[in-house]
Amino acid sequence: MRKLSKILVMALVVLAVVTMSLNVNAATSKETLTNYIRNAHNVNGMLFELTNSQKNAVTDYIATSLDENTANAVYQDIVSIEQKIKNTGAANTSQISKQVKTEVLEKAKATAKKAGLTLNVNTKTKSFTLVKSDGKTLISGNYTSLVTNPGTNAGSTTAASGKKLLYTGANYALYALPVLAIVAVAVVVKKRKA
Repeated sequence: MRKLSKILVMALVVLAVVTMSLNVNAATSKETLTNYIRNAHNVNGMLFELTNSQKNAVTDYIATSLDENTANAVYQDIVSIEQKIKNTGAANTSQISKQVKTEVLEKAKATAKKAGLTLNVNTKTKSFTLVKSDGKTLISGNYTSLVTNPGTNAGSTTAASGKKLLYTGANYALYALPVLAIVAVAVVVKKRKA
């Protein structure tokens, strides 16, 4: 009887592991880009983040208008822009040189073009507009409001999405079933021993 219980437990553990491995998918490029857009990014103490309505508009556009290859290219470009800013060592936007700002703007425009968008920036009014190919505005606003420099808003924090594992894109809920199965088997085996 003990051998049968041990075999049953091992079989369920193997089943649980197989179930978990089938449910853990690598995140798609679109999911990776969406997660990136949804989060705030701390670069040398500066916090870069879109507003909630801008995040929603951009992530909806990603879901409906970009293919996997384009989403990956856009993601790689955005990460390289962030790295370029990080490499300056600037802890405040005013410390970023005009040359780097120009390079970042040109790269951002080229990235928008890859995504089928046009980025218009007005440095006099410090505003930007991201326009879709049909001429409709996707998002717009004051670009200085997208950056929080250190000391200007010390209470800012980034919120975690909490629904998906960022490295896999899988929902946390997928792990509940195998864990419950293991717990149920352990309870049954203990009751039989008693």
